[in-house]
Amino acid sequence: MRMKPSIAALTILTGLLPLCVGQIRDFGWCPNVRVQQYFDLKMYLGRWYEDRKFFAEFQAGGTCTMAEYSLKRDGSVKVKNTSYREMLGGYNSIVGQAQVFDPREPAKLGVRFFPGTPLGNYWVLETDYYQYSVVWSCRQLDRFFNSQNCWILKRRPGPLPAPVLKRIYSMLNFYGINPDFFIVSDQTRCPGRY
Repeated sequence: MRMKPSIAALTILTGLLPLCVGQIRDFGWCPNVRVQQYFDLKMYLGRWYEDRKFFAEFQAGGTCTMAEYSLKRDGSVKVKNTSYREMLGGYNSIVGQAQVFDPREPAKLGVRFFPGTPLGNYWVLETDYYQYSVVWSCRQLDRFFNSQNCWILKRRPGPLPAPVLKRIYSMLNFYGINPDFFIVSDQTRCPGRY
């Protein structure tokens, strides 16, 4: 049985996901950060558009990336990530699940897209719920290196105001997270965006 090219490519790309939790390698220990205080998961639900990100192999070639979060009956969160892949000629989505690690720190979530795989960190460092969110994860590789991912999300596809970005960059610098690694996400050419 032969798979359609888009199904085969998506299968290969998503199969790499567990190996590519973080793509930016940095020296030293994972930075010591504080997550959003008094985080309200219900206010966080809904659609978010990717504004910028650290390079991640599993996102390569995708544009118009967005995430939709919805509460499930068991209290976990359904995560649906969608991006446009011009090479494949359309939008592709992957659905996963997120859950809060500790109710005392609800901004520290774990997410997975394949049953049985370990939960990857999804830590909300800061959000105002209406305009932006800063999501970060770090995994210690050994005594000398760590692997990081970071995303800035927004509620609307247009650009974030410069003062908001300046404040986010300042916060990341304070924590020792290098914003120079950011790649601006393309949200301009999104055929038939819904």
